[in-house]
Amino acid sequence: MSEMKLRHLADIQNSNVDKVIIEGEQPVRLCNYVDVYKNDFITPDMEFNPGSATRTEIDRFRVKVGDVIITKDSEDRHDIGVPAYVRKTADDLVCGYHLTMLRAFKNRADGAFLFWALQSKPAKEAFAIAANGVTRYGLTQEGIKGLPLWVPNLPTQKRIAAYLDRETARIDELIAKKERLVDLLQERGSAAREELLWGEGPISKLGHHISILPGYAFASASFSDNPEDIRLLRGANVGVDEVRWDDTVYWPASEVKGVERFRLKAGDLVMGMDRPWISGGIRVAEVQESDLPCLLLQRVCKISPRKTLEARYLKSMLESKKFVAYFEPILTGVSVPHISGDQISNFRFPFVGVDEQIRRMDHLEKITRSIQPITRATQISTDRLREYRAALITAAVTGQLDVETYCKAGTTSETLDRIEEEMQA
Repeated sequence: MSEMKLRHLADIQNSNVDKVIIEGEQPVRLCNYVDVYKNDFITPDMEFNPGSATRTEIDRFRVKVGDVIITKDSEDRHDIGVPAYVRKTADDLVCGYHLTMLRAFKNRADGAFLFWALQSKPAKEAFAIAANGVTRYGLTQEGIKGLPLWVPNLPTQKRIAAYLDRETARIDELIAKKERLVDLLQERGSAAREELLWGEGPISKLGHHISILPGYAFASASFSDNPEDIRLLRGANVGVDEVRWDDTVYWPASEVKGVERFRLKAGDLVMGMDRPWISGGIRVAEVQESDLPCLLLQRVCKISPRKTLEARYLKSMLESKKFVAYFEPILTGVSVPHISGDQISNFRFPFVGVDEQIRRMDHLEKITRSIQPITRATQISTDRLREYRAALITAAVTGQLDVETYCKAGTTSETLDRIEEEMQA
């Protein structure tokens, strides 16, 4: 193996074909940032966005088999230069904006090997160092062309690529099976909750059993970044079962007196009211002592149960699929669709007494407790498989793993063999 700069291994160019469809240009399909970021391999049967390009742009940026396409900017310098390999293509498939095309020099490099090499730990670290920016990071042409890679001869490159194709496919299949298991377990818990919540009972308005307080429209001009002031709780701070303070704004402590009613207390339930916090599942969190002091911001609401509604029952109801399905069609607003406090109060549900609510929630918690250890163990093993995948790629492309011996002996990873046997048992 010898070390070579990427500029000596491939032709490198940034695409300038944007998403705007211009009359008179030829219609094309665009391989865009998300297509590359989310997929290891590019094939023409994927769902690409339509676009248009000039004849010159098509000739220059048409995607060819063997090309490697990488992302050249990101909000995280450690998540940049993400590659995808073109396995199949079509005449109308063109590389889009915010991407860089690498076309291997046939006498020096194999495109599939470059794809795997760019996923190695040294390559990722080098790209992170080369990235420029403050809030958003980008790779310059020099930053990409100057990437150092350890490169064996062409036959060895192809053997390494074939080996990684085979072994990572096995890992990906194992990860997919484990993720399906987690999904099935979560669906079981969700189905149990829906069955317990929406059984028989007289229909009642939620507003009869809760008090609800939408947040205050604090003037953004008065926001502070002083940690000694009072934190404002926004929709972005409401996670699943937790309040997150990774993105915080403050309200001047001197002005708190006039908005005291919007101060939160430990035990309050908070819920985001905007579309991002509703679509795909409403996020509800309980305010903890560690979250205080804080004030409730507009488009977040505080919902507290009255004596007729058990707290766990209320939280389960707010997180249920039926609750989400009810609100999705009635969101109001243009720029930021949201729900209102009145809409929440008007939600109807089959009411049962507090004793029955407690019994149902106790039963649901038993089901949840039986599922959680399996889910947690499966998620841990999935994370370890991803770590093993990353380590295997790095070892293979940097010469730490003797791939030729594996190929000659026709053997595979003993680690994966063992995992596959355990899953079949």
